[in-house]
Amino acid sequence: MKPIKIAILEDLKEVAAHLQTIFNREADMTCTQLYQNAEDAMHFLVASPVDILIVDIGLPRASGIDAIRFLTEQLERAGKTAP
Repeated sequence: MKPIKIAILEDLKEVAAHLQTIFNREADMTCTQLYQNAEDAMHFLVASPVDILIVDIGLPRASGIDAIRFLTEQLERAGKTAP
């Protein structure tokens, strides 16, 4: 079985690193994508989607909610649904 792909959108490096460590301890999960701002996440996740996105809502500039809306719209335009 393929591992569940996880990305984390969190502006605090320490929090993101701890979450990544927790998820990577699980045999059926892999967390390889960490983003500190919504702009980077929106750009890279369109080309390299994941199964689960852990999002900090309160981010500088664009919020986590903005990122979720954008990524949902991109999935819909591509004729895909969120996993």
